[in-house]
Amino acid sequence: MALNTGNIWRWRIVNYSDYMSVTAQRAVFQLAFRMWSEVIPLNFCEDTMSDIRQIQVKISFCHNSNDRTYCPDTIDGPGLVIAVSDLDQQTIHLDEDENFVTRPRPGGVLLLPVAVHEIGHML
Repeated sequence: MALNTGNIWRWRIVNYSDYMSVTAQRAVFQLAFRMWSEVIPLNFCEDTMSDIRQIQVKISFCHNSNDRTYCPDTIDGPGLVIAVSDLDQQTIHLDEDENFVTRPRPGGVLLLPVAVHEIGHML
């Protein structure tokens, strides 16, 4: 487990989605982490500057492809697996081939509940 400063965990999106603004992605994850900090005795801080080894939760959007730099084999393309968390690696991977959205719309997968759920696996 990465170094942690007491009850403050640092997080970072290391690979953003190509289909949603960076601002929107960061806002969703800021809200998701805040929701957890309201019900457990941990605080979360987005950290875009520290060495990656100092980050407790690393978040990546990735495609089902041959490039596995950020993407585990379990990411399968559209449908089925939409996200995977790995506590040992301290990572959350979201399937870039899903249609993540910030507001409900037909065929969309709301990013916020997925983010809250996957963060829960990290705790």
